[in-house]
Amino acid sequence: MSLIIFIIGLLFGSFYNVCIYRISEGKSVVWPASHCPKCQAKLKPWENIPIVSFVFLRGKCGHCKSNISFQYPVIEFITGVMFLSVYFKYDFTFDFYKTVILLSIVLIAVVIDIKKMILPDRLTLGMIVVGLILSLFPSNMVDPWSSFMGAALFAFPFFLVYTFSEAIYGKEVFGFGDVKFAAGIGAFLGYIDFHMLYMYFLYTFILGAIYAIIAIKLGKKGRQTQIPFAPFMAVALVIVIIQFF
Repeated sequence: MSLIIFIIGLLFGSFYNVCIYRISEGKSVVWPASHCPKCQAKLKPWENIPIVSFVFLRGKCGHCKSNISFQYPVIEFITGVMFLSVYFKYDFTFDFYKTVILLSIVLIAVVIDIKKMILPDRLTLGMIVVGLILSLFPSNMVDPWSSFMGAALFAFPFFLVYTFSEAIYGKEVFGFGDVKFAAGIGAFLGYIDFHMLYMYFLYTFILGAIYAIIAIKLGKKGRQTQIPFAPFMAVALVIVIIQFF
């Protein structure tokens, strides 16, 4: 069963790569069929096999021979591990499907944020809506009120930083997309207790601060340079899930 779950994760990871590219470009994720972004040639079925196709093609398009980004097998592998890890934690319960949906959206959003420095509304607002809808299911431990409160309370501190940093420094520390991203996470997790909420923010900002300090010391970032914040929010989310759920 573990192998099957891992393979299913790989297949979803292949689709997530499509989502990452097309959502960041404002395109449909279902049409047209998978194709090379360079030469636009339609991919054959065997060219869509996760990881295997990348190895067989030696990291190059079978048509135009342009390089295929390592992002593709990496995302596929991460998704496979993610599916397997969530399965080990929850088995086939409601929490399995809920957590997989949440982490899948988060993974796609994080990669887009790293590559494009944006968090599209299709993902952030979609997270909020899906989180609220899932709270209506009897199997969900998070009820609608807790989901709503989670969205509001998770977003509030980020909204304060977003608002006051712009007023004080004349620039955004991070974009409003991060506020909506936090709200989406809160809609899924709900409001359990203040300790969970506090630890999530603590992990997020500590991770962000560590990265910023290291990047500045290495000369890769200036003090005024914006950094993608979603990755730190995502890592903090994983820690909180392990710690509290």
